[in-house]
Amino acid sequence: MTISDNMILELENIVGKDYVLTKKEQIEPYLYDETFVATSIEPSTNCVVVKPINTEQISKIVKLANEKRIPVYPRGGGTGVVAAAVPTKDGIIISLERMKNVIIDKDNMMATVEPGVTLEEFGRIVTAAGFIFPPHPANEQASMGAITVNNSGGARAVKHGVMRHHVKGLEVILPTGEVLNLGGKLIKDNVTSSLIQLIVGSGGVLGIVTKTTVKLLPKPEYQLTLLVPFNNRRDAFSAVAPILSSGIEPLSLEYVENKCMDISAKDLGETWYTDIPGPVLLLIQLAGRKDVVFSEAEKASEFCIEHNSLEPRIAEGSEENRVWKIRKNVLAALKPLSSDVLDVTVPPAQMGKLADELDRIASKYNTEIPAYGHAGDGNIHPHILRKDLGNCEKIRNEIYEATLSLGGVITGEHGIGKARVKEFYKFVDPKIIELLAGIKKLFDPNNILNPTTIFG
Repeated sequence: MTISDNMILELENIVGKDYVLTKKEQIEPYLYDETFVATSIEPSTNCVVVKPINTEQISKIVKLANEKRIPVYPRGGGTGVVAAAVPTKDGIIISLERMKNVIIDKDNMMATVEPGVTLEEFGRIVTAAGFIFPPHPANEQASMGAITVNNSGGARAVKHGVMRHHVKGLEVILPTGEVLNLGGKLIKDNVTSSLIQLIVGSGGVLGIVTKTTVKLLPKPEYQLTLLVPFNNRRDAFSAVAPILSSGIEPLSLEYVENKCMDISAKDLGETWYTDIPGPVLLLIQLAGRKDVVFSEAEKASEFCIEHNSLEPRIAEGSEENRVWKIRKNVLAALKPLSSDVLDVTVPPAQMGKLADELDRIASKYNTEIPAYGHAGDGNIHPHILRKDLGNCEKIRNEIYEATLSLGGVITGEHGIGKARVKEFYKFVDPKIIELLAGIKKLFDPNNILNPTTIFG
């Protein structure tokens, strides 16, 4: 459907002429996200970009689009890797980049944030107020609206959970243009909490989140990171369960590979350690009272040594920050070398078996499958190399089959988007798909909101 001149005029009346983009060169940056080459989606270029400043403007835009049956594509920072924000039909791209308000409520330890605020911006504001916001995906340019609808987690999920554990309230524009307010600054809510949980993690197909209220935590007194090298993946993963079951609560418990960290460091103009033995490591970040942190670090080191680790070392202060800067950049650094990245999740105790399966599949196709991820919560990111593009689908499907056989799921963070729809139908119970499609129909009877996302 072509966007008519009259429609463009109506959009300009809502947001102002300067905030309706119609020229090709203006629209181009809004047509893509960070999806990898093997799953990239060809966007529809016959779109209009609209930049509202508040809830009222979005409501009017969506109501107008629903009346005329025009697809609407909400867009945050464009950092996703499953093409969720890519427009596949002619329509309206609603960029939320101008919605930047943040309100900190120190007394209730809550913050209300608009969707255009990036994770980096939000982190600075929260830190300045004396708090931390635990969910921390690697890409700090991700927007808070996208983090909400994607139920993002990141490295700290092992201790603090994912986004849904922190969201206490939402303001949402439904696909009909109606404004829905759910929850608030509440610790307990048995009235709207189920709807909040439904929208958090929905992939942006049920509504447009315009405000998110999240709980905050006090800044810890002290933190450090243990770098623990191992000679192989299985030994590294075997140390995870004993650490967690001992009562130690790491802020982060990551699995990384020396080669990946070296590539990431060079990409940043940094230098990774040249004296760490072994090909793989656990990064164990601990936070809290200083005496407790050092006691837990000693105990965690002992568990790792019992599971064949090499000598651990400690990173503190600026050196710790450097380690995590390099870790956060791994996905971006590996992207030019990769045809796809997965985010499979298994029960944490099955990580060793999943590592064996990755090695088996790599051997079968005479290649490598670099991997890193969140060892503490069973979520790992295998990369399929660009040189294996011809076998990418086969390798991906074998990894998914191995994951399901271990009691896992095909995505723990990135979601389905538009890039994983084929696999969604292949590997997910048809009854689950039927129920999810019914929920989508209930919220969006005309299927205008981000069509072909999750559901083909």
